[in-house]
Amino acid sequence: GQIYLIRAFSRVVKSLPKAKLEVIGDGPDREKLKKEIDRFDLESKIQLLGSQKEVKKIIRDWDLFVLPSLSETFGLVILEAFETGIPVLATSVGGVPEIVKNGETGVLVPSADPERMAKAICALLAEKGERAKLARAAYQILKERFDWSKIIIELEKEYQKLAQ
Repeated sequence: GQIYLIRAFSRVVKSLPKAKLEVIGDGPDREKLKKEIDRFDLESKIQLLGSQKEVKKIIRDWDLFVLPSLSETFGLVILEAFETGIPVLATSVGGVPEIVKNGETGVLVPSADPERMAKAICALLAEKGERAKLARAAYQILKERFDWSKIIIELEKEYQKLAQ
C-alpha cells in the first residue's frame, strides 16, 4: 500500500510543505514507487530507505508511523512503533484493528484511500497533544496485552489444557 501513502503524501505537503516521509523496506515495487514520487515531484520530500536492520532506531525520531497495508495478518511493526512511543496511523485491514483501536491507541483509515489517509496524517501532525495521547495509550496496551512474558504464560496454560 506504499503507493497510496505516496499519493496521500502528495496532498499532505500541500498543507504542510515542510513535511518529510521516509519509507522503510524493499521489494519488487521500488521502481514503481520511485516513478510515483517523480510523478508528484516529491524527490526532495520522500526518501526510500530500503531494508533496515535497526528499524526502531530510525522510527524513534519520527512524529508519526504510517502502515498503509492493503492486507496484514498481525502487524508486528505496529508493536515496534508502540514500543518506541510513536503514534500509529494504519489501514483497517486484517488483524490491524485487533491492535490499533481507532481514536484510542492510534488512527485507522480505509486501505487504498489516499484522501482519507492524507486528512488523518495532517490532523495528527497538527495535534502534538493528540499524538502524545495516542502514543501513551498504545504503549500501555503493548505492556498489558503484548508482553512476551505474559503471552508465554498464557500459551503454556493453553498447551497444558490441550495435553490433558
